[in-house]
Amino acid sequence: MQSIRQHNEQAAATWGAGGPDYDKISEHVSDAIEHLVRRILPQPGERFLDIATGTGWTARRLSARGASVVGIDLGAPVIEAAKTLAPSIDFRVGDAESLEFENDSFDGVTSTFGIMFAARPEDAARELTRVCKQGGRIGLVTWQPGGAVEGFFNVMKPYLPPPPSPAPPSPFEWGRHEGIRARLGNVTTAFAVTLGSRSRANISSPSGFGASERHR
Repeated sequence: MQSIRQHNEQAAATWGAGGPDYDKISEHVSDAIEHLVRRILPQPGERFLDIATGTGWTARRLSARGASVVGIDLGAPVIEAAKTLAPSIDFRVGDAESLEFENDSFDGVTSTFGIMFAARPEDAARELTRVCKQGGRIGLVTWQPGGAVEGFFNVMKPYLPPPPSPAPPSPFEWGRHEGIRARLGNVTTAFAVTLGSRSRANISSPSGFGASERHR
């Protein structure tokens, strides 16, 4: 089992706590996941990595299109649930900030409402671009900043465990054009799907990020 960075151990316990019930959360955002899968166009025989896979809903949809999929998550309980739901998929405990894979290992990398919560987003962004092949695709689903979900997080903040020190940047920065440019500045083309408060999927296509291929 891959080790989790020390500063992510509490997050691993939190995200893993839902176990098999986490699949119900994925069901509520399944329309956004399906939009991502259609946009990233996995082909039979291609290899995909799904980061922060939870119970593996996105990984299962990628696999249904014929891709060979690896799904990773900090939380061991959700990974065990994912293995039960889809035994044919390679699910592993893993840290998005320190991936165990070689450079250029995957034709595509996805993350749905997952990598946006990385405590050290620069590390996570570096890793997801590192393991994606030249000419591969990166697809991210994030919550749109300024919407109802960010408002809900602000309401809940006083009741949540304190963030690590120093506190990570807002996860909603992954939903801004400027945030995508800052995180994936060494990638000339990628795409992100953001969701507004009414759960309408929008393609976020900042200059240089409109297509779905990765080029160094």
